Amino acid sequence: MNEALLGFRDRFSRESTFGWFVVAVVGLTLRGDHLGVTSVVRELCMDPGNYENPLHFFRSSAWKLAGLQRAWERFAARSGLVYEAYGKAVLVGDGVQESKEGVENAGCKKAFQRI
Repeated sequence: MNEALLGFRDRFSRESTFGWFVVAVVGLTLRGDHLGVTSVVRELCMDPGNYENPLHFFRSSAWKLAGLQRAWERFAARSGLVYEAYGKAVLVGDGVQESKEGVENAGCKKAFQRI
């Protein structure tokens, strides 16, 4: 993960902003719920008094979304996550969806027979 994240370093004009990027990525990877920055602060056991710092990262002018997207595309291509089919780039994923209750569910890829 360290090597992958270091590939994004050149997209940030400040070292501290890159540090908050790493905190955000690790926190979003580890979080157990979907409550945004609150989840990251809680999961990484950060001092709640520092809640504003990650918020400032997302509003910072030290990085541009287009630059991060190009870095992500470069990373995905080097990692073998992208292949070409019919002249189009395809991102390879695992296709797993959350399990759903009920017999028939829209968007359910696999149906399991109940005994």
